[in-house]
Amino acid sequence: MAKNGLVAGALATTALLGVDAAAGPALADPRPRLTSPLTGGGNGSLGNGSLGERGPGRVAEDGNNSLGAPPTTPGTPVPVPTDYLVGARASFYENLARLAGVVSGDLKTKIEDLQKTPVAEWIGGDGIPRLRELMSQGASQKKVPVVVLYHIPNRDLGNHSGGGAANAAAYRTWIDQVSNTVGTGKAVVIVEPDALAHMVAPEPGREPSSAQVTERAQLLADVLKKFKSSNPNASVYLDAGTAGWPTVAQTVDGLNRVKQAGADISAISLNVSNFKTDDETQQHGTAVGTAFGKPLSLMIDNSRNGAPVTAAGSESWCNPRGQRLGTPASKTFTAAAPVNKLYIKTPGESDGDCGAFPNIGAGTFADEILFMQLGDVRHQLDATARPAASRPAARTSRPASRTSRPAAARTSRPAASTSRAAVHDR
Repeated sequence: MAKNGLVAGALATTALLGVDAAAGPALADPRPRLTSPLTGGGNGSLGNGSLGERGPGRVAEDGNNSLGAPPTTPGTPVPVPTDYLVGARASFYENLARLAGVVSGDLKTKIEDLQKTPVAEWIGGDGIPRLRELMSQGASQKKVPVVVLYHIPNRDLGNHSGGGAANAAAYRTWIDQVSNTVGTGKAVVIVEPDALAHMVAPEPGREPSSAQVTERAQLLADVLKKFKSSNPNASVYLDAGTAGWPTVAQTVDGLNRVKQAGADISAISLNVSNFKTDDETQQHGTAVGTAFGKPLSLMIDNSRNGAPVTAAGSESWCNPRGQRLGTPASKTFTAAAPVNKLYIKTPGESDGDCGAFPNIGAGTFADEILFMQLGDVRHQLDATARPAASRPAARTSRPASRTSRPAAARTSRPAASTSRAAVHDR
């Protein structure tokens, strides 16, 4: 989900060109999600960039524990602190490089800092080649890539980031390909943002049938079981919504459905493409673990929670005004840590044609959105004045973030990510 901003003065004559985000095959993400610069989760090759961290103990590239830490079982996070792979979301970093070349002062410093910040890469149906590249880069640099799987059937329940696999069989085949590509390499994997939340707290009018809920619970369980049995150095987090959506009780209901389908759940991701504070999110995660009956490791997306979002209605979760980037967390992933934080949603990407940016499609990167998130008032632009026609073709990225909406609230992911970055003078 995404944001706004404006460039004036000298920048006006520079007319920044948007870089079409295409770090790998473009994916059709049903929801307006990350497809912008930093938070990762864009449409298109579903590769928004956001990275995870690893815990203590070092593991050799072949997956063997080279530092004498206790051996791990498949699917168990490797207890070795490992730096996140930076630069995964290629189009995002390309946009940052472009902007850094035309701005100055404090804004330039902030953008240069972002260039050193890891973000997650969103992977969709055609994202296997890109995933292969990320795993290779991670191995050669001895760093861990963070990937967001976003391809479940009926993704986003057909909303802004709709799309996904044609059916359960196609999805299982894709998951096998993902698992085979990850192999024994190190990776942080975020499993299907909003998928569990939509099982138990769908938007009115988009409710899945009981058969669809049962199938989705089984598919999510299959993903967790596959990684546990085949990918010993992957740290896997099942997405579980955000604080307030679903409620703690609804979230536990969803987790139990997946558990009953045969999965062992030990880690969840929260606040993906959302705006809840770190403290609020962590308290929610702790409450979920207590109600679920076991402590759960948390991966928190703090890409856009740097300021309170006061907008009401749909704008509270879809391109809200005043949003700010969260405080960058550690650049090192620690699997053994109870809480890790990372930019999962790509900064600068829109949540959809809504809120403060009704003319910027989901997953599309826009300079003005990033400028708003960086708090640079001088370069902010009233998005309503931007022509919708200038938007590139939508990509399947992750939908926009949805903060707490009633039962219908969702965490929006990067939807179609088409990078639109021209700066307009006002």
